[in-house]
Amino acid sequence: MANKSRPKKTRGVFYKKYVYGAAAQPIEGEDDDFGDNWEDDEDWSIQNIDNKKKLVKSKNRCVSASSRPRQVAAANEDDVDDCEPDDFVPKNLKLLLKKKFQNMIKCLDLSRVVQSGKNSYMSKLLRRTSNSLEVFISSQSSFGAAPLVSIKSCLRLKVLDLRLVSESVNLAELFKSIQCLPELEQLCFPRSSVTCDEFDFQWPQKLWYLRLQGGITDFFAANVRFPETITCLEFAHCSHLTRTGLDDILSHIGINLTRLSITYPMPKIGDDGADRSFWFCPNLKSFFVDIAYISWELFSEELLVVLKEYDRPLRSMTIESTGYMGMCEKLSPNDITIAVDEERLPCFERLGLSAMLGWDFKSDDMNDMISELDHHNIEVFKI
Repeated sequence: MANKSRPKKTRGVFYKKYVYGAAAQPIEGEDDDFGDNWEDDEDWSIQNIDNKKKLVKSKNRCVSASSRPRQVAAANEDDVDDCEPDDFVPKNLKLLLKKKFQNMIKCLDLSRVVQSGKNSYMSKLLRRTSNSLEVFISSQSSFGAAPLVSIKSCLRLKVLDLRLVSESVNLAELFKSIQCLPELEQLCFPRSSVTCDEFDFQWPQKLWYLRLQGGITDFFAANVRFPETITCLEFAHCSHLTRTGLDDILSHIGINLTRLSITYPMPKIGDDGADRSFWFCPNLKSFFVDIAYISWELFSEELLVVLKEYDRPLRSMTIESTGYMGMCEKLSPNDITIAVDEERLPCFERLGLSAMLGWDFKSDDMNDMISELDHHNIEVFKI
């Protein structure tokens, strides 16, 4: 920039043109007729000066409009002079932008978001979308008291998935929050939840999917009255639950279940903790289990009995494995072959086997099982 502290005489015409918008002086050697005919062309000169001032004014207004975000800039330079000084964006623009889409958000999936911020961030996000939010999947962040209070205002919420929450959550406060959600259908407990000794609460009336994780104990399983509307039940990361607690839950609501999943890790239910799943849940249509929690007795005649009133509706079963040594000896292909051959699984359609089971998929027992299942139109696939 030019130095304004210098005397005016030494600033030069280019400084005046840059700062004040004045036209530069004629260069020596130009036609002298310009000065002689100045009076004749008075109208042209005045118009020319006005156009230059207008151009400089337009440029200054455009620069100021771009540097000041609250002022509305015109689309063309010719329209800049038409803008009035009052053409400004309202002062509450930030608040208006926040409220613009809050009533349009129905699904909020944060499962792929890595966040380690404060609980207040999650609480504000839930409050701003509470009017229309129907699906909420939390990220791997803290979910403390403030978000639990804010979740009460999401009256239209149908899916609440907290399975990825890494920090501990108070189950008693979670139960108080879900009591205020009349439309809730699916609920996933956090895997790091604290044990709960309070059982006097009311489940949502439309709840049909429940995933139990975290601080679920045998005492909790024996005293809590699970709703009869639950048809899909999953277990995972229940480090305090034993085989007794698992049997208590399945004995209460197993008759209503159509889908059951018992996956790793469940360290205290034992090597055969899920063997009585078919006994407690005769109406299962889909069963997903880790081989670490079952044995050959799962398909035995004592636990997998033939139903007299109707055919067992089991259609799909998946046997997962974490790859530990010795798991292949707990169950063999012949156990499945005998159960299918004796028609104790009349509606069976699909069998999924983990590649980490340790079975030899080219052995004679495996070929016999595949032939028998193919004879009954049962699909076998490896996962």
